[in-house]
Amino acid sequence: LAALGGRALLLLLPFFAYLHLPDDFISTNFLRQRTSSALLSPGALKRFLPGKPGELYRLLKEQAETTPKDQPVSLDLLELIYLSQDKQLRELYDGHQVVIFGQWLSENPTQFKLARLLIFCCAADGRTVTLNVHGQTDLKDDGSWLEVIGTLRYDADTNIPKLELINYTKPEHLPDFNM
Repeated sequence: LAALGGRALLLLLPFFAYLHLPDDFISTNFLRQRTSSALLSPGALKRFLPGKPGELYRLLKEQAETTPKDQPVSLDLLELIYLSQDKQLRELYDGHQVVIFGQWLSENPTQFKLARLLIFCCAADGRTVTLNVHGQTDLKDDGSWLEVIGTLRYDADTNIPKLELINYTKPEHLPDFNM
């Protein structure tokens, strides 16, 4: 009987999490409250990367080596987190033009954040991962989806990426973010 009660409680957990989430789960307030500019640990990253991390490393390295730095390559924020953990990949991508999708969060007149909600297990553990983008936009509403093209930069002493804005667009249709 105790095991049955434990299972029922486990099945009710998502329901209770739902009750405590904001009405608009992807609201900008929720994104800001759950924001982290700290990158994920390699151990946490392995939990949700598809395939073997070695395969992703090989693909990212090949992409950087075969594409000229002034030709934008498409990166997901998850791939950006992964490559930021490795010194050799950081060096390959530093100064490279990239295209990244995310939600616009205002910072100040010369900088904004590009945010994506990252979910490990369920909505209750959702965490916002952000990328600092240096440049100006004419946007007014936080939460707008953007496709951003920019030059990826790393400071010599940190693995936290930043992007120098080249251009941005508000896409008519969002890409399929399912992994």
